Amino acid sequence: MPTPSAVKPQFKPPRVQADGARAAADLRFVSDLGRSLLFTVHPRKVACRVADAIQHGVGAELCAFVAELENIGDVSCAFDSKGEIVSEFLHRGRFEKWIDLLPPQVGYLGVNRAKFLLTGDMHESEYVSPLHINGEIKGAIIVGFSAKDLLTDSHTNLIDAATQMAAMSVNLSAHYEAAINSSVTKAREEHRKFTEAVLDALPVSLYVVDRDYRIVTWNRHREIGLQGIPRDSALGRNVFEVLAR
Repeated sequence: MPTPSAVKPQFKPPRVQADGARAAADLRFVSDLGRSLLFTVHPRKVACRVADAIQHGVGAELCAFVAELENIGDVSCAFDSKGEIVSEFLHRGRFEKWIDLLPPQVGYLGVNRAKFLLTGDMHESEYVSPLHINGEIKGAIIVGFSAKDLLTDSHTNLIDAATQMAAMSVNLSAHYEAAINSSVTKAREEHRKFTEAVLDALPVSLYVVDRDYRIVTWNRHREIGLQGIPRDSALGRNVFEVLAR
């Protein structure tokens, strides 16, 4: 009786294996970036994490995150090929013109140096992926490559996926920070009112000055009598000028 032949393992051509490995690496990149952004609540930290991750993920010469957010202002961060933060990286005038003149809705590759948004002469091309926030383009992730042919389809997909995650994350973190700032402002105002109420209740005349000798508190007893001065006339002024009356 013939012995059943052993099942031979399925052969995968090298290209299929390479494509599978690349897809797995891209999936891991997106997953790791998503997890790191999940607990990032400051807009600039979001910008830096995304720019750093993309620079390492695609081997870019320079990667920058640039956005103009409502109630926050400029949020930007960039990393170079050494993995170091770069300070002067943006042609600000070109970027503002780009964002004002109806920028492209999808990512695109630029090779015209005269239109590059990133400064420096170490990159030959730029991939610009717009940041869509609340239905509007509020900025972009800009990736510079040292050679025109280094941007692959895999890189394009990876950058675009990271851009979508970054847009959602930075929008959420901006709302969170705005809420925190509003709460802090409200708490300070409540504290000021409480302090004024306590000082007004004291049966003596009191005032408080800051380190520049400007009056920050002027209680009710300083307002009454012949020498009394209205609170609104005293607050913010130099105490010596007020008392010299």
